[in-house]
Formats: sequence, C-alpha cells, structure tokens
Amino acid sequence: MIDRSASVTERHRSSIFGRVTFLSPAVSAPSSHDPLARLGPDAELAVRAAHAAGDLLLQRRRRRVRSIATKSSSTDPVSEADRTAERTIAELIEAERPDDGIVAEEGWQRSSRSGRRWVVDPLDGTVNFLYGFPAWCVSVALFGADDRPLVGVVHDPLRGETWVARRGGGTYLGAERLVVGDPPPLDQALVATGFSYDREFRAAQGKVVAELLPRVRDIRRAGAAALDLAWVATGRVDAYYERGLKPWDWAAGRLIAEEAGAAVIELPGEPAGLVAAHPQLAERPRGPGRLEHPAPRSRTYTRCACLCRLAGASRLGARQRPSRKETSASTCSRERRCP
Repeated sequence: MIDRSASVTERHRSSIFGRVTFLSPAVSAPSSHDPLARLGPDAELAVRAAHAAGDLLLQRRRRRVRSIATKSSSTDPVSEADRTAERTIAELIEAERPDDGIVAEEGWQRSSRSGRRWVVDPLDGTVNFLYGFPAWCVSVALFGADDRPLVGVVHDPLRGETWVARRGGGTYLGAERLVVGDPPPLDQALVATGFSYDREFRAAQGKVVAELLPRVRDIRRAGAAALDLAWVATGRVDAYYERGLKPWDWAAGRLIAEEAGAAVIELPGEPAGLVAAHPQLAERPRGPGRLEHPAPRSRTYTRCACLCRLAGASRLGARQRPSRKETSASTCSRERRCP
C-alpha cells in the first residue's frame, strides 16, 4: 500500500476555473501498492460490485432495452437494465457480507444484523442511458452503525473511470489521490445542477437557475448526481447543487467529494438538497466585490451570500413534501449549516 511518509509530487490540473491537486508517488508504485489495498476490503468489494454492474450495463447498452416502466412520474423511467444491475450488486454483497443490510433504488432491501448497510444506485442517469447520452454511472456506498459513510464508489463504465473514497482515507481516481484546489470567485465558477421529475417543482428550480446563471460562469446539467459530485472532486466543475435527491443519489458521491476536501452542505427545508464545492466557494460570506443576495428573501436565508444561499431558494410546499423515509438523512448538520 502507499506509504504516507513517502515523498510525493503534486501535479496541478490548472485552468481558468481553478486547480485540482493530484497527489501521487514520486516514483510509480508497483501493482501491489494499489490504493485499494490501503482503502480496505470493503472498498475493494464496492469496486468489484460497481464494475460487475457496469460491465453488464455496457452489454445492455449495445442492444435494445426492454421492459421500461416509470416510477415517480411519466418522465422518471426504470428499465430491466436498472433491475438487473441492482441484482448483480446485491447478490455479490449478500454473498460476501451476509450480515450487512442493503438499500437500493429499485427496491432491493435487506435488514442489517451488523448495523452496517450498503446504499446502491445501480444506474444513476437512467434517462441518459436509454437515450445513449454519455453521462451515467454506478454508485455503491457503505454506511456504518453510526449512520456515517465508510466507503463510496462511483464507477463510470463509458470512460473507464472509478472514484473510490474511504472515510478518513481520502479519495482516489484510479491510483491518483484527489484534492480540490483553490476555488475561483463565484462569478467565474462552473456550477452543475439537476432537476426534479415533478413538473411543478421543475418550474421552481428553473427560477433559481434564472437567478443564478447571471452570477456564475455557466451552468451544466449532466443528469447524474453521483457523477456531478465525483466531478467536483476532480475539478471538472467547481460546484454542484440540487434539491429533490434521494439517499442513493448522493450516498457515494458525497463521501468522494468530502474526502477530496470539498464542503458538502445539506440545505435546510424540503425536499432534501445539498451544495458541494470548495469550502470557500460554498460558504463565502459577503464582502467587497462579493455576491449579494440575488434570490428572493426567505426566513432561513437572510445573511448568507454564498452558493448555499443561491441554491437553497426553491422549496416544495407542505403538500408536496416527500416521505419521512426519503428525507431521513436530509437534516442540515450543525457543522455544515448555511450561515
């Protein structure tokens, strides 16, 4: 495994947006020094499960997908590919971690005897997958008995990229450790987001985008939350925000972003939402030359001029609130509360 005391070189991916720092050994390590050996057997299992599902999805992508159904709305599809990939992951985990619980997007659930649970999104970006739009991935996370993430893996089969994070152990893309670099000013930031499948809420989200767009460099909408969070860790976008997420959408990507040094802040209110960015970009206070309040005032956000303030403007009314189960992990923590 990689020795922390070993000399390292910093390679900077520089751009007009900022910088991502890759920490890697000064001399290429042998294959036995794979970061997975350092990140532990749970991370290795998560990677194998994600790769097995990814290989299956690549095969299904090459032929016509059948048995497409819908979930929350007519624009929220689920295919046989989702279900088959989910079964592939679940059966592997059940075989090797029989006491652990599983919660997966398409319905596979098993109670935990160990206190640990795996949270799985077998195909994040189903619409993209069905259309052949190249932005979809597999997400596998492990949570401990304290309900905190232990391991997060996001695998992009199309690009052959796999992000792996372990709590306290950093984030890796392949053999390279990722560390978010210095952030740009908010008005030069490239910001990623996503939209709900609920038509009424999409309209509210559109208003937020209209407020935010003139105040940042540009906005990107790839359609896969786990990838967006991994891309924050990699520096492909400077920030990401979204409301209406489910636990499996961010379970792995959140840890990947956090272990790379990003702040991941849960937005107060419902539905559940978060902002991920370098801490200075996510939580930047007001000051000379800083962005003032562009979004409509709300009781919760009267002092914050950061990205959280912008992203948190849209909420659903009480009659539209999701179930308690869906928002069980969405309460804003004391450490990461939008000021």
